[in-house]
This record gives sequence, C-alpha cells and structure tokens, in this order.
Amino acid sequence: MIEDIKNSEIISKNDEATIKEFLESFDLRVVKIDSKRNINKTPDFGVESSEGFYFYCEVKSIDSDMNEAILHNTKLNKLERKIINSYEKFVSVNKNHFAPNVICFLSNDFRINSNSLEEYFKGYIDISVEKLDTRKHRDGNAFDAVRNIDLFIWYADINHVRYFINRIENRFVNKFISLFKIESIKENMKL
Repeated sequence: MIEDIKNSEIISKNDEATIKEFLESFDLRVVKIDSKRNINKTPDFGVESSEGFYFYCEVKSIDSDMNEAILHNTKLNKLERKIINSYEKFVSVNKNHFAPNVICFLSNDFRINSNSLEEYFKGYIDISVEKLDTRKHRDGNAFDAVRNIDLFIWYADINHVRYFINRIENRFVNKFISLFKIESIKENMKL
C-alpha cells in the first residue's frame, strides 16, 4: 500500500513536469502554486501569457491497476472524482471565477483515454446497437464542477492533445483557441 502511494506520487510529479513543459511550449509562464502556504488544497499551477492572460491549471494523473477490470462506470467514476477534486482546488483560490480554470489529464492506463472523457461529456456510451446512459455522472455530483472548469486538456503526448472547451457562459473561449493554437473547434467537444 505504501509503495503504491509512493509510485502514485512519482507519477503525479512526472505528469506535472510534462504538463509544465507542454504549457511552456506555448510561451506561457508556469508557476507552481505553493500549497503549503494555503490552508486549503490548491491547483498545481498559475499560468500567465505574455499579454497578461492568467489561468489556474490542475494536473490530473489517471493510473490504475492493470490487473483490475475497467468497466464503463469505473472509468466515469474515476473521471468524476478527478473533476470534483480539481473544482474544489480551484474554488480555494478562485471562488468568484475571475480567472479561467483548466484541467490537464494524463492517463497512464490505455483503457482510460480522451474518448472516455468525451463519453463523459456526451452523457452516453455507444455500445453496439444501444447507448448506455451516463448522464448521472456529468449531471450529478459533478454538475457545478463541470460548468466551472473552462478548458479540459487530454494530453497523451505532444502530438496527441485534445481540447474540450466548456462553451457554457465561457468568456475565455477565443483566448484559449488563440493561446493553444486550436485549429478546429469542430474536432473538439463543445460542452
């Protein structure tokens, strides 16, 4: 158990370093937020563009035991917990949502990928000839969290990044499209 926690911490640190490097590739200044100076848990980074556009960023590592079965609900529950946890961290420093909130996912389990996040947002999973209704995840406990996170980034590697932009009252959409050089909004999920 202790070894699992240590491995998880190592994965999280490596994933944070990967995302920091990814964000810096867009000429962004990425600063680690010192969570020890805050009573509440905080997002991982404060990020600023050269024009002064600022946002908070939380990195979420997804790992699991490769020997355990992954069911659709297992994947969605895992994503839901990560989203809610991130939202709580954003609220601790950005209660009035003056700055955008961004989550970057990295999965160390090939069974949980950007398609899993897309299914989460769509509210259903296509299974052969039927659709499995999964709206309870998106519209249940995580309802407020999903609507207060402005951008979800799924980072597989530098050549495989998907952006899910929350279009609900999102005044930051055009800035994100410009900042991350998102070429086609049609390819990316609009929540």
